[in-house]
Amino acid sequence: MDTAQYELMVNRILQNKEWYRKIPESHVNYTTTQYRKLIGSTYHQGLISKKTWEYLNVADPKTPTLYAIPKIHKHALDPPGRPIVSGNGCLTEPASALIGDFLRPFVEGLTSYLQDTRDLLKVLDGMCISENSWLVTLDVEALYNSIPHDLGIGVVEGFLSEAGEAKTNYNQFILKLLSFTLNNNIFIFGRSHYLQVQGVAMGKKCAPSYANLYLGGWERHIFHCEDLFKFFCLIPVWRRYIDDIFFIWTGIEAELFTFMELLKINTYNLKFTMEKSRSSLTFLDIQIYVNPKGEIRSTLFRKPLAANTVLHASSSHPEPLVASIPYGQYLCLKRNCSSEADFELEAKKLQIRLRHRGYSNKCLKRSYLRAKKQTRSSLIHGQKLPKSNEGVRLITRYCAQHSQI
Repeated sequence: MDTAQYELMVNRILQNKEWYRKIPESHVNYTTTQYRKLIGSTYHQGLISKKTWEYLNVADPKTPTLYAIPKIHKHALDPPGRPIVSGNGCLTEPASALIGDFLRPFVEGLTSYLQDTRDLLKVLDGMCISENSWLVTLDVEALYNSIPHDLGIGVVEGFLSEAGEAKTNYNQFILKLLSFTLNNNIFIFGRSHYLQVQGVAMGKKCAPSYANLYLGGWERHIFHCEDLFKFFCLIPVWRRYIDDIFFIWTGIEAELFTFMELLKINTYNLKFTMEKSRSSLTFLDIQIYVNPKGEIRSTLFRKPLAANTVLHASSSHPEPLVASIPYGQYLCLKRNCSSEADFELEAKKLQIRLRHRGYSNKCLKRSYLRAKKQTRSSLIHGQKLPKSNEGVRLITRYCAQHSQI
């Protein structure tokens, strides 16, 4: 992609008036002044410590820049772009980090929450389904840019209220900080300044927690919606990784389409794409399939355009770190592959990729044999606090750490 084509791709994104608006450069100074007033008044009220105020008070902030990643898997010659706002050193970078850290325990307490592939494999391990069941995935289209500011802040406020009356004042500060961050997301592209008027910028440190919690609010709504309630008895598994949802449907296909049509009717500004199959589909980095016995199984999934980006063996990183990478890769295969046949097949492919990255046959053989000795059950389950207790523990720990506020 040459410069002209890249600029055309980004300008197509910026032409979306629901997401972005061009603003004068003078707005940057006004925003900086208002931000310093917000954190200054909060400090003088005693809601935050001097150390927190110093952390939030960026001395010489930079204006974020916008760039876009071409989605070549959607169109190779004229791909759409994924907008990213690079905010390193910007005015609200530490505020965004503070918000993200504060919201994360609430996200991890959601019943649908998936931290990673391992979390899903723990749920699916040993599960059997009937031959009439469907494996289904939902993708929320452009989630980050689709969240209206007022509605998103309202959803977060509902979760924060569960922290208790003792945290009310600090909760209000977090909400003000979140509102300021969302409503003043200014960035540069070329020589022009823009303001994001809807959604949260991909690249902000609070974005994953904010978007995740927003969908958590939507889930709470649909789980208690009278029109949808009767369908959830047909869904024994519902799990979500940010904007990617996996569930199992035990009803008939017509009911699934009815369910989807009802999901599309929402006040959360959400749109979905669905994939379904009785036999096999992909989710995250695994291929989930059903064997003839009705057992749910999995193996590794790599996108067709996935690059071989494993750290090269000649890297100047510490030798123990470099040497451990093949072992970690083989362990991942051992965990993701339900059958030994799948593991052996993928291990051969992995060996080729790692050889291309400079790893020796001796290193690869040693790593492979070490991983092969591990049991898949121990790699999936291990020792970890149950999810529901984990969320409670994290919230409790956070409140204890900030009890002086």
